[in-house]
Amino acid sequence: MKKLGFIAAVVALAPVLALAQVQPTPVTIGTLTSVSGVFTFINKLVGWFIALFWIAAVVMVLWAAFTYVTAAGDEKKVETAGNMLKYAAIGIAVALLSTTLRPFITSFLSGQ
Repeated sequence: MKKLGFIAAVVALAPVLALAQVQPTPVTIGTLTSVSGVFTFINKLVGWFIALFWIAAVVMVLWAAFTYVTAAGDEKKVETAGNMLKYAAIGIAVALLSTTLRPFITSFLSGQ
């Protein structure tokens, strides 16, 4: 066990021991000086929110499945799992709708 801890410490400290220096890369979102820059920023932001929404919907489906499997015949837990699955399905429908409507809204707002 001590050997494993020593190996983990060496691996964790290897960049420090080698004095490796990495230049930080600046985070660029785009220029917000023009209307198209603002649209690009909002489009990227909406893309991130949609991705997080999908992740939350999948986690909710898995949580509902886990609740259903571990219900062990308890009617209250089965009903809770069914409601969770229903709300997850509604969330997935909203995510699909927002994913398909995003290009149309972007083109409408940008005047193309």
